[in-house]
Formats: sequence, C-alpha cells, structure tokens
Amino acid sequence: MGDYWSLRFRAPMSERGLEVATRLSSPPWPCWADLGEEFAGYAAMPKAIFIPKGGLSYAPRDWEQACEVVDGRWRVCCSIKIGSPEVGVFLDEVLPRLLADQVTVEWWDETTGTTEIWVVCPSGPRQRVGTWKEAGGG
Repeated sequence: MGDYWSLRFRAPMSERGLEVATRLSSPPWPCWADLGEEFAGYAAMPKAIFIPKGGLSYAPRDWEQACEVVDGRWRVCCSIKIGSPEVGVFLDEVLPRLLADQVTVEWWDETTGTTEIWVVCPSGPRQRVGTWKEAGGG
C-alpha cells in the first residue's frame, strides 16, 4: 500500500513521439535508456518506467490502465508513488520532446482526492490550469 499519484493523458505525437510511444506500448517493452540518448537523464531515475507502465493504483474508478497508440495519439493512464520526482521530469523534459501539439494532463493525488489539470506543450514547461473542482467538475 502507499500513497499514489496517477496520470492520464491522450497526447498528439510527433513522428519521433509515435516511434517512442509505439515501442513503449508493445512487447517487448523497452526501458527508456533503449529509446535514445535524449532520454538518458530520465532513464537513470529509479522509477522512470512507471510512466507510462506503472500499474493503476487507487485511482478514480472511471480511470482505466492504458499505454497504447490510437489514431496518432498516445493514451496513457498509470500510477506512481507520491513524491516521485519522475513525474515532474517526465512532464517538463520528456513529454514535450514527443508532442506534435499541446496536451492536457490529469494528475490525480490519492491522499487529497484532487485532480490537477496541466497543459504540456512541445515548446516546454507544463502550466497548471487548475483542478477539476475549480473547473466545475467532480
């Protein structure tokens, strides 16, 4: 047991992004280090593979485990232990390199029951939009 964050997004991918997402979505599943030198820093982090492959833990019931490419978009829904710096590095340094356009990322916190909404762009760092509650959601 433990406290988890969960991430969910459906991202429009660049050509390079589709290559990476397709490899991560299909067996044999590579580790990030196998995908290119540009991911070396992230690959060295102990829990890097949990995004996108971390089992969905304690997430809202309507969230379903996912790591697949559908119609040029990478659909990911995964969990990682709270406090893992991999989340910030993934959203700020890895995902922007793979995107064709901006994506909205949902970041759920098991301990607070809050889903934060972030926008990630190909040009760089994520921006917090708010929470589902602030946006009039659940």
